[in-house]
Amino acid sequence: MMLEFDGHEVVTVSSGPKALELLNQHDFDLVITDFSMPDMNGTELARELQVRKPHLPVIMVTAFKERLTEPVPGVQTVISKPFLLENLRAAIGKALQQN
Repeated sequence: MMLEFDGHEVVTVSSGPKALELLNQHDFDLVITDFSMPDMNGTELARELQVRKPHLPVIMVTAFKERLTEPVPGVQTVISKPFLLENLRAAIGKALQQN
């Protein structure tokens, strides 16, 4: 809802496999994923996206940032929960500029 307020078109899914299915059918500018999801975590999704769509920017949000001791392949930015809208806006701007 916050992103739609900023003028972004947002599509949501409930799991990593559903995200991959949708990404096979449509083009997107950016993926924002949670680390904790059913069936596939955000790291697994990001790795699969790096193989399928290596230029697609990925932002990961998580309440477990301290557990991510290594950079996650394919993830440009990790944002800790809870986060401020300004943090998300900055991460989106940075990810889209890099692409």
